Amino acid sequence: MAQFKCQICGQEFEQRSKLLQHMQTSHPKQATSASDLQHYLKDINFPANKNDLLAHAPVNRNEELTDLIQKLPKKNYRDSAEVSRALGEAISHEDKPNYQPSEKGGKKSLKAPSASHLASLFKGVNFPKSSEEIQEITAKKGNEDMQKLVKEFAPELCFKNMADLEKEFGRVTSQKS
Repeated sequence: MAQFKCQICGQEFEQRSKLLQHMQTSHPKQATSASDLQHYLKDINFPANKNDLLAHAPVNRNEELTDLIQKLPKKNYRDSAEVSRALGEAISHEDKPNYQPSEKGGKKSLKAPSASHLASLFKGVNFPKSSEEIQEITAKKGNEDMQKLVKEFAPELCFKNMADLEKEFGRVTSQKS
């Protein structure tokens, strides 16, 4: 008669070592995913340092992620991608190359017109807005590339909400590609 039983699938084993091997191969513990990390960091304002990340820990009650964040070096993190990369280095004990997208492409992507950039420009803006008003707001808050793009919006449009604005953004950017 088997002495050891898997609590997950019910399979029985004569030796404890066989049960442990079974648990590691058949029911491995799921690693913390990028999605888990994103959920954990969703309310944190970046840039943030290690202490800011740890101060957020009680809110999420995720001990595994809190333990991982304890392993991070003390520095300021620009965004969740940089935190994720640092966690990967801490877990694997390998330094990643310095040309990671968050550093090399990050600066370019911050300047390039994107739907998320558009949304951040118009966060908190009350609609409706005319094309002219959209251009005025972009002139005050947006970079040169975004200003050029918004100038191509149809002048007769009235944007009732952010969805209308994003639709026109999509139309203009699709014509460019």
